[in-house]
Amino acid sequence: MDLNTIKFLADKLNISASSIRYYGKHGLLDIKRENNRYPIYDDSDEQQLKLILLMKYAALSFKKSMNYYL
Repeated sequence: MDLNTIKFLADKLNISASSIRYYGKHGLLDIKRENNRYPIYDDSDEQQLKLILLMKYAALSFKKSMNYYL
């Protein structure tokens, strides 16, 4: 299990660190913390973020395609 910083994960997934914080604040991620209270992210967090992004982009493209037919 690899532990990563928010910057590493944000760069890897090409999203902002504030987006990751937002998803954590709203309960979509179960953020673990080190003893110094810094958040750490593991492989399961990365997979959860990928699923969130997939659902987010699928909904946007669906809305755009629906407007095309209206």
